[in-house]
Amino acid sequence: MLTAVTACSDPEQRLLASPALEPALLERLAESEASDLAAVLAELQLEADDAATGFQTADPYRPPTPLRDAECTELAPCRYGRDVLGWRETVFPGRQTVLESWRRGVMDTAVCGVQFADDAPHEYRLTTFPDVTALEDAPGYRLTHHGACGTCSTLQDLAVYATLDLTHMAAQCARRLTLGSEKVCMQAIGFSEACAESWAYNARHTRSHCARICLGVLGWRGVLFGSEGALLQGEQGSLNACLECDELISGPGFQYSAGRTRRNSGIVSEIDRLEAAVREVRHDYFD
Repeated sequence: MLTAVTACSDPEQRLLASPALEPALLERLAESEASDLAAVLAELQLEADDAATGFQTADPYRPPTPLRDAECTELAPCRYGRDVLGWRETVFPGRQTVLESWRRGVMDTAVCGVQFADDAPHEYRLTTFPDVTALEDAPGYRLTHHGACGTCSTLQDLAVYATLDLTHMAAQCARRLTLGSEKVCMQAIGFSEACAESWAYNARHTRSHCARICLGVLGWRGVLFGSEGALLQGEQGSLNACLECDELISGPGFQYSAGRTRRNSGIVSEIDRLEAAVREVRHDYFD
């Protein structure tokens, strides 16, 4: 997400030109509730470090993981931090668990499944399976996205992903000055509390490390007030320098903590991507 350095008003709602899911389904998704999010956080080792912060999740970027020079060269996020951002220490921008997930990369076949309760039709469980076959063998489970379950794996968050232009709206929230106000803004968009925290952590991390890069791309006006030209790309699948910095420096931690992204949920985002990057998912939970 693009970041800036000033506060903003409540996010201006901007809908996708064509919502990814039907209105009746979106309504049912928004009314449903995950019953075991605490178990998901425990599996990710992302329970809040300090309840006094008001956050129910921990920051996936802290502490960063130290690496040897040879290891850094082999890992794009560390190499980018060292060679482009000029980091003095060779570190991976995420906790050890985030690094382990990043190293698995495309070889990771884990998927996140949803199982509705028989006695509570609006409640469901979220469970990570090692692969699609294991999920299909589990009675009552439906695939909701590829990759392990995370803070944004709820169906409430799916409804937001499928409806809103998040590149535009999340950028507005990222212009808030504090982590707490960014979280409140993300919740105003419609995200669940834990998912809003993952977006807020991402925004702060990108602002801390990519501000200089984004200023060079967007200029002061674009950074402070947003820029419609911020997403323009030369070739399909390529990112401008600001988005590239965000994807390499903050992407690993966000993907690990959030679990759900638009691409791994079968939803085309506002950023032009190669078609192969969008996974196929049928969101047919109520058939």
